[in-house]
Amino acid sequence: MDIVVQTPRRLCLKVVGMQWVVLITLIGLCLIAGGVMAGLSAWNARVWIGLLMSSGLIFAGCVAIAVVLIDLPLWTLYNFDKDLGCFRLERRTVFGKKVREWRLQEIHSVAVAKMEDQDSIHYVILVTFKAGETVQLRDMTESPKPQEYDAIVQQIGQFLGLSDT
Repeated sequence: MDIVVQTPRRLCLKVVGMQWVVLITLIGLCLIAGGVMAGLSAWNARVWIGLLMSSGLIFAGCVAIAVVLIDLPLWTLYNFDKDLGCFRLERRTVFGKKVREWRLQEIHSVAVAKMEDQDSIHYVILVTFKAGETVQLRDMTESPKPQEYDAIVQQIGQFLGLSDT
C-alpha cells in the first residue's frame, strides 16, 4: 500500500493487485490446456473416465478465469478528500470499477488490526464509522509489517484530525 498523493486537502492510498490477476489467469489457462490435452488423449484411447477428468480440468480453469474477470481488483484506491468532504473507495476490475463513498465527518477512528487465518497472520487498516460500519484497507499483494501500517494510520489520523488514532 503506497501513499500516492498527499496534500493538505487530499490523501490518496493505492494498492496494485495486478500480479494476482496474472497469476490466477495463468493457472486457469494451464488447467484448460491440460484438460484439452488430456481430453484429446482420452478421446483417442476411448477412455471415458479420462474425458470426465479432462472436463473437470477445463471447468476448473474456466472458474479461475471467471473469478479474475468478475471480482479480483487490478488496483484499489483509497481517497480521503477534504474538498469533497468524502472518503472514497474505488476498485478497478477487468469489467469496470466499483465505487463507494462516505462522508469524512462520519469517520470515528482509524486503527491497525491483526487478522489471523488458519495458517497466516496479516494486518489491515480499519476505518470505523460513527454508525458502526467498518471498512478494511488491505494490501493483498504483500504482507506489510504492523509498523508500516502504524505509520499510515498516523498519517490518516493527522490528516483527518482524529485524536484517538
